[in-house]
Amino acid sequence: MKNKLKEAIESGEILRIRYFGGSSPGSEREISPVSIFDDNVRALCIETGTVKTFCISKMEVAIPGEPSKLSIKQSFNPPELIDIYEIANYLSESLEALDWFVQYTDTSLTLHTTFKNGKIKKLR
Repeated sequence: MKNKLKEAIESGEILRIRYFGGSSPGSEREISPVSIFDDNVRALCIETGTVKTFCISKMEVAIPGEPSKLSIKQSFNPPELIDIYEIANYLSESLEALDWFVQYTDTSLTLHTTFKNGKIKKLR
């Protein structure tokens, strides 16, 4: 996305984007990028005629007939979890795949790293 924005700055191209931030998440907008800094782009919003700052990680190029890739990522609704046991069961597999060791009791859930031999590193 950053490269596409840089090209548009150089050429003066107007981009049609889907933006998943601001007051209308998922709306399509036409912008004329002006500058890029960090994960942000300053761009003229064609609809309002004002220069706004957009978060690059919350935008994608809108291609007619193609579904949004970002909306799929953002439409995740986790299940309602009642207690720590349900939370631990729900998260353990994903966290362990990231090399975390999950410990939990009636009142707490903690994440730990382990030594190569599998023993848990103590908290400091």
